[in-house]
This record gives sequence, C-alpha cells and structure tokens, in this order.
Amino acid sequence: MEPTPTAQQPAVAPDAVASAASIHRRWLVARVLLGLVAVLAVVGAVVGAQVLHRISNTYDVVLGLTSDSAAVAADAAGSAVEIANGVSALADGASATLKSTQTVLDSAADSADAIGTALSTNVADAVEGSASIAKRLATWIQAIEKLIPGNRPSLAEDLRTFSDGLAPVPDQLRALGDQLAATSDQLEATSFSLGPVAGQLSTSATDISAATTDIEAAQGVADEISARAQAELDASNSTFTLATVLLYVFALVIVGACIAGERAISGMQHRVRAVGLEPTLRGTGT
Repeated sequence: MEPTPTAQQPAVAPDAVASAASIHRRWLVARVLLGLVAVLAVVGAVVGAQVLHRISNTYDVVLGLTSDSAAVAADAAGSAVEIANGVSALADGASATLKSTQTVLDSAADSADAIGTALSTNVADAVEGSASIAKRLATWIQAIEKLIPGNRPSLAEDLRTFSDGLAPVPDQLRALGDQLAATSDQLEATSFSLGPVAGQLSTSATDISAATTDIEAAQGVADEISARAQAELDASNSTFTLATVLLYVFALVIVGACIAGERAISGMQHRVRAVGLEPTLRGTGT
C-alpha cells in the first residue's frame, strides 16, 4: 500500500521511490563489499606477515646451513691440499731416493762383477801359480840343503807348508768369484725393478700436484659460496622486514580505499536526503 502525501511529506512519484530503493540496496551491497574487502585486506596482511616470517626463518636456516657446509668444505679442501702437497713431496723424495739407490746398485753390481771375475781368474791363477812355484822351489832348496852341513831349519819344508796352505785358496777364490757374480746379477735385477717404481712414484707426484690445483680451485669456490651465503643471510632479514612493511602498507591502502568508498557512499546518501527521497525510503520500510 503506497503512503499518502501529507503537508509535512511531499508526494513522490512511484518510479522515483523504486529507483531510490534500488540505489539504497546497491549502496548497502557496496558497503558490505567494502567492509569485506577491508577485513580481507587486514586478515591477508596478518596471514601474509606470518607466512613471510616463517619463510624468513626457513630461508635463514637454509642459508646458515649452506654457509656452514661451504665453510666446512673449504676447510676440508685446505686440509686435503696440505696432505696432497706432503704426499707429493714424499713421492718426489722417494723417487729421487730410489733413483739414487738404483745408481748405487748399478755401481755395486758392476764392482761385484769385476771383483768376482778378478778373483775367479787372475787372483786364483796367481795364487795357484805361487803355490806351484813354492813347491818347485822347495824341491830345489831341499837338494841344496843336503849339500850344506849343519843342523838348521829347513827352508824347503817352510816352502812346502806355504804351498800346501795355498792349495785350497784358488778354489775358494773361484767360488767367491762365482758368488760375487751371482750377487752382481741380483743387484742388476733389483736395480732394474727399482726403475719402474721410481718412475711410477715420479708420475704419481705429478698427478698429485695436478689434483692439488683442482682441490685449491674447489676450495676457492667453497669459500665464495660460504661468503655469498653469509652475505645473503645478513641481507635476508632486512629484505623480509621490508616485504612485511610493504604488505601492511598495501593492506592499509586497501582499507583506506574502502573507507574512502564508504564515505563516498555516505555523501551520496546525504545528497539523496537533499532531494527528499530518504523519508520516502523510510516510509517504504527499505
């Protein structure tokens, strides 16, 4: 039932009333939406700040672990470099020692072979010849001693004793010469076996030195990663703090925009009252 106009309430056309009611409903919906947007902005800012805080903590932990791990790797690489340098020096020293030993063994083998050859030939023959000469001299001297009167020590017997004492010496010298020849062969074999070992040690020392260069490069990379992770860790707190501030500022901007919209709607309502539609809307129960 439409209200009748009175002296205090001017008559309003039905179309104007319907239009005003529609506008009033739209304003109400707009206010509700603005309120929801403002609430969602505040809630989103709070939730976003919590999420950023947790992300910041997780990121700090990851960066800290990265920095510590890289630092440990750099220390391990440094220790490996020191060990590798020491092993390389030992390998070089062992190689040089084996080469010197090989030279000594070669010289000893040559000397033993020469001495053994001399003992089994020239020396043995000389001793054997001396024994034979002494035996022959003993026979001549004995014949002469028979012609000389008197009782005196026999030089012939001394020569025979000397010759008999020298009799086994040549065989002993030849046996010793054979032993020295065998020793010379063993020394040559040992010297020959030391050559590849010395070469292998020298090659290993070179390879270790090359590996040391790679390890030093890896140590530099690990130090760089550790430094970068630490720098990022130092800067992460300010970054996430700035992000949180921007999030709150964005939320405040949205809330401010919602408040401004609500005030704009209120201004529109005041203008509606100025044309006399507000009493009609109240009369319609809207």
